[in-house]
Amino acid sequence: MFNKKAASFGTIIAIIGSILIGVGFAWLIAQNWHIIHSVFKILILLVLTLCSYAVGIFLREKHYPKIGQSLFVLGALLYTLSIFLIAQIFSTSVSLQGTAWLWLFAFLGVTISAYVFSSYVTLVVALIEFLIWINFQFAAFGSNNPPIMFVFLQLVLGILFYSLSLWHKAYDHKFTKLFQFWMAFYFLSFTYTLTFQMFIPMLWGSNQISFASSDMIFLLFLSFISIISFVFAALFSLVKKSVSKREILVVSAIIVLLIGTAFLTYLPSRVMGDCMLKSCYDFDTKELCEDAPEKLKCKWQTDMGTSRCRGEFGGIYGVNSEKNECNTYNNKRSGCLALGECKWESGRSYYGFSRRRSIPGILWFVWIMINTFFVLFILAVIGYGTLEESKALINLGIIAFSLDIVTRYIGFVIDLWGYTSLALIFITGGIVLIVGGWLIEKWRRNLIDQV
Repeated sequence: MFNKKAASFGTIIAIIGSILIGVGFAWLIAQNWHIIHSVFKILILLVLTLCSYAVGIFLREKHYPKIGQSLFVLGALLYTLSIFLIAQIFSTSVSLQGTAWLWLFAFLGVTISAYVFSSYVTLVVALIEFLIWINFQFAAFGSNNPPIMFVFLQLVLGILFYSLSLWHKAYDHKFTKLFQFWMAFYFLSFTYTLTFQMFIPMLWGSNQISFASSDMIFLLFLSFISIISFVFAALFSLVKKSVSKREILVVSAIIVLLIGTAFLTYLPSRVMGDCMLKSCYDFDTKELCEDAPEKLKCKWQTDMGTSRCRGEFGGIYGVNSEKNECNTYNNKRSGCLALGECKWESGRSYYGFSRRRSIPGILWFVWIMINTFFVLFILAVIGYGTLEESKALINLGIIAFSLDIVTRYIGFVIDLWGYTSLALIFITGGIVLIVGGWLIEKWRRNLIDQV
């Protein structure tokens, strides 16, 4: 027992030491960065990174694996730092796309080092960098597609990481549980996003989905890779008998249900929204501008070398935007679109931003269905973690369950605002959260004890 504690204490000291070394070198380099020649800057970064990996290998060979792991993590962080500092030396693009490229190179390099040195913790760093890269990359496309595209991205990544977990499990690889964790993380993130009642009508937006846009092509490419990988990984795992046919069928059914849940949110977006007066800026070509309803008084104008459709007096509108009949067609999409001078903004200012509006029954139905499925899916994740003997999956499921309870509680506070009702909600909620927290923690400990 004493040796285990000593090893644990030594590991902690080594990790702290690695961080201090990294911070110290970073501070010295930053202080003198402006006077160091570019060649020497690159050499310093390369030497520090290679030394960190070399010392990590040496310590692991000397039977100090955990301390060696801390040096591998330091090497991964130094490599990531090197990517961004070298980019700074050569003054690369600071745009979203330029930043996305840097995170991609960092993720790929750290991932390769994780497999070369068989470092579990280094792969954790790599997957965090992957999460950062994928968000930067999707934001860099900057298209006008509705938010549901980003939501579907989480589902596609969940499928991809499950297929990776199957490949690793077939070879009994130590990284299997890590990929299972990230699979559950992306699936839970996907479903949790859909549980917010005020966001549901906005997910599909007002614009039509453009299949020729960069983000859509990227999403379709990832979807193709994920599905092909899932199919072949499932077949290979069944042949190797590393996974049961029942698990593949259950996961496939869950994926179908997740897709159906996302499309279910399409129903409220068609009946909830604002009918607004079009602006002249909505007509982005000269032909459309000239064919705009006469009431809007739009003209194609050139100002400082930029041509666009503007109001008669140079503004967005050629008429008073308050004097129009569009607002009478709020939550009446078909009537709104029938008027040439009106446009439909799906879920733009529904009850969450304007309490005078009532909540349609279709939104209540969709919201209850999604939240019920989310709770069931959380229980499925916890059950899967128990079967796979993964404490991380169990803890992730418990965290998601607790987060759902707190989120719904805050939602009730917002909806039932008032002195008396708010006081009762706070008192009742406090009692429920205290008792629930005790029960959840007891439940979590029992599950981990079983594992």
